Amino acid sequence: MGLHTYLELKSVPKNIARILICYDALLQLRQKKIKPRKNTYIGLAEAEKVGERQKNLQLDQVIEKQPYCEACALGTLLISRARIFNSLKVSSFMTEWGLDFCTSTGDSGYQLMNSLLPYFDKEQLSLVEACFEGYGQGMAGRNCEVDYDKVIKPFANKYKTAESRLIAILKNIISNDGLFIPEKNLSRSRKKKVDKKETVLKENQGE
Repeated sequence: MGLHTYLELKSVPKNIARILICYDALLQLRQKKIKPRKNTYIGLAEAEKVGERQKNLQLDQVIEKQPYCEACALGTLLISRARIFNSLKVSSFMTEWGLDFCTSTGDSGYQLMNSLLPYFDKEQLSLVEACFEGYGQGMAGRNCEVDYDKVIKPFANKYKTAESRLIAILKNIISNDGLFIPEKNLSRSRKKKVDKKETVLKENQGE
């Protein structure tokens, strides 16, 4: 169920707020309420049931009634942000065509990012999206300054499925005190490869 009694951002440090969002996102993934999907902000399983009559409801109340949602990394963060912090009305994402999270160049795309900015800065949002989608830069303000070939591409290649990639991102943020630092996942992989190579060399040398 949704919390319905929301925490206030000012009541906790921002890094703790980000960690809480990520823990809740992991819970939603474990309960199969969110199915990770690239190129989709949030796709409701029964979107046709959401219309004008629901526009003044809280977003988490509407999402809670859905069997599941498909969502990218930013969409997943938004769902958990809506579940935990403050009120977020459905009307913020309503268009003349209904509830819309999917248009990356439209008002809903910017509104999604704006709803996350009190918690994550633009560069972090771009980095999260870029590593999840495997793009050079995310749509979230295009503020990703991390090297594509050295960081983003290797991170995306390391985690082959959308789910494993999203879980890795969420756990990374939790482990790094509320910041997403993808290089730490890659440095662990490189160390394992070096250790394995050294072991093979020692075995070949009869040590």
